[in-house]
Amino acid sequence: MMTARDMAQRVHSLLDTVDQFNPRVCERISLGDVRITINAASHEEVPTSNRNRARVITRLDREQLEDIRGIFSARGISRFFIWLAPEADQISSHQTLAGQGFTRFDAFKYVTLARSPIAAPISICRITARRIEHVDATVTHAALTGIFGNSLAADCFARVIADGDHAGFVAFNAEEPISAGLLFVSERMGYLGWAGTRVDARRRGGQAALITARLAHAKEVGCDVCICETNSDNEASLRNLRRAGFEIVYETTIFASPEPT
Repeated sequence: MMTARDMAQRVHSLLDTVDQFNPRVCERISLGDVRITINAASHEEVPTSNRNRARVITRLDREQLEDIRGIFSARGISRFFIWLAPEADQISSHQTLAGQGFTRFDAFKYVTLARSPIAAPISICRITARRIEHVDATVTHAALTGIFGNSLAADCFARVIADGDHAGFVAFNAEEPISAGLLFVSERMGYLGWAGTRVDARRRGGQAALITARLAHAKEVGCDVCICETNSDNEASLRNLRRAGFEIVYETTIFASPEPT
């Protein structure tokens, strides 16, 4: 059984691949084992949407923290978040952060879930999901924009599936596209991410179909584990994942940078 530490190490590496495709990540920096993403236009108050973050995989010391702060400061960024993986989530790391004015983000929990891939079931439902490899007359850019709520996300989805190393799936109500999601694959790990559902088609089973389709594809391409990240504020996402057999492996502790004086 993979430990939380081992899982976090693999996720840490895979997310670097995911960030390559994220249009809201303008710059990526590796500082030893620390992965930093930057977007000077990102000012969101919650870690979910703010793209200025440092993912820390091992214990954080004051020198590392000063280096991280320096990178953001040099770009005029005052609001950013430190994400602590299980091995980094130690009293000493917390003390280092608190000593520099960082505060723990406790509004809701950020969790990583995992389960093994599955064989594709026989579908008898009206909602079906299948892999698509390019935007076409069936799954248009306009349809993807409606699913994700903005054209930037639709552009990104199209870019990922055109790359060919990862897989995009769309759920259909009959032949009408209603939901979409991606499966990133790296070193036998499948990462379920970037899922959306058209507002007027929610609660119809689109996301459940997408989860099943991606788990089945992960098995086909030889993955030994599938993972997904979500937070306790996104109750629908967490509920869908738990129903699909995902279990929480670890929680990521997050600290927010001090307010500028």
